[in-house]
Amino acid sequence: MPTLLLLLALPCLIGLGFWQLDRANGREAAGQLLEARAAAPAIALPAEVVSTESLRDRHVITSGRYEPAYQFFLDNRVWHGQAGYDVITPLHVAGSRLRVLVNRGWIPVPADRRQLPNVATPEEPVEVDGTAVIPPTGTFSLAQPAERWESIWQKLDLGRFQRLADMPLQPVVIQLSPQSPAAGFVREWPRVDAGVARNLGYAVQWFGFAVVAVVLWLWSAFKPEGGKS
Repeated sequence: MPTLLLLLALPCLIGLGFWQLDRANGREAAGQLLEARAAAPAIALPAEVVSTESLRDRHVITSGRYEPAYQFFLDNRVWHGQAGYDVITPLHVAGSRLRVLVNRGWIPVPADRRQLPNVATPEEPVEVDGTAVIPPTGTFSLAQPAERWESIWQKLDLGRFQRLADMPLQPVVIQLSPQSPAAGFVREWPRVDAGVARNLGYAVQWFGFAVVAVVLWLWSAFKPEGGKS
């Protein structure tokens, strides 16, 4: 029985260890690519619709006017243990019919959640400097969002925004640069390689379990039988 258990457990434990190593390597490679793209010269956001991959994680600049009537708050954003929202505001790109969503940063949830945060939005034309990101798709949600305009969203869905606001939209979101005027927003954007150390730790843990399983099997197989002289 111990041998059978070892034969069943050992491949699983080793496989989980290598899986975590693969995840760490993937995150590290993504982080290096992100740094290379961030160091490249800024790209002026085109006046026509672009492909998502051409701008993924690129430093972009553009200008235009914010349209606060279609501003919304992205819920369940936590900063240093404090609940809050990301403020998402569409920008009407200058010289274009297109809009692009701008993530202006994090703000805390008001003491009374029934009240919407009071966020000042510039009325004059603005220069926008930040990183173009592609919102994740297929994220889990407890319920399907309503097909009507809401001020608080559970996830950033470009397709839903385009349907409800009836605006032509660039397929990326601009995360404002931390160097942009703060105006009360926190802009500590998560890095794609932030979990490398955690993945490596998990890999060591799974490989450690494999070693322990082998040691226990050896001890069980070769321990002296008690009661015999």
